[in-house]
Amino acid sequence: MKHGIQHLILMINKPPEKLTPWLEHQGSITDKLKALAGEARLQLLKHRWELTDTWDQNTLRLKPKKSVLHREILMWAHNEPCWFARTVLPKTTYLTEETLFSRLETTPLGELIHHHPGIKRTYIRPYPILPNSMEHTYLTHTLAHVSTPLWGRCSTFTLHNQHELYLLEIFLPKLLKLIRDNST
Repeated sequence: MKHGIQHLILMINKPPEKLTPWLEHQGSITDKLKALAGEARLQLLKHRWELTDTWDQNTLRLKPKKSVLHREILMWAHNEPCWFARTVLPKTTYLTEETLFSRLETTPLGELIHHHPGIKRTYIRPYPILPNSMEHTYLTHTLAHVSTPLWGRCSTFTLHNQHELYLLEIFLPKLLKLIRDNST
C-alpha cells in the first residue's frame, strides 16, 4: 500500500513527458503553439485594475492594497482551449512602459515581452495545479469540472532590471491532446 501512495505522489509531482518542453520553454509559447497548430487565438476574459488579491499577496508576495492590472486570457487553437493565463502587472511597472502595456487588450503578452530588449524572464517555476488549489478557481469559466491535476508555471519578468510583472499559465488538457496528436 505504501508503494502505491509514493507512486501517486511521484505521478502528481511529475508532468506528462510531452508537456515538459512547454513548461520549461523560455520563449513565447504562443509562437510555439502557432508552430504546432498553425494558429493561435487569444480570448480576453478580464482586463482591469484592481487591488492585490490573496493569490497576489501569498504567491507573489505583493503588498496588500496595491494597484495591479489583472489580465486573464484563454489561448485557443483548433477551437479548443489550450491554456489559461493570468498576468499581474503592478501599476508602477505599467507606468514605466505605458505605451507597450496598453496593447495588452488585444495582443498576447508573449508578443510584447519576448521582443522587447528591456524585459527578461528572471524566474520560472512549473508546478501541478490541483483541484483544491487557489489557481484552480481561475478556471471556473472553462474547466471547473476537471478533477485531475493540471500543470502550470509561474514566471517573473523584469523590466529594465527593476520593475517586475508576473505571469501564471495553466496548461489545459486539450493542449496535451494537441501535442500528442501532432507528435511524430
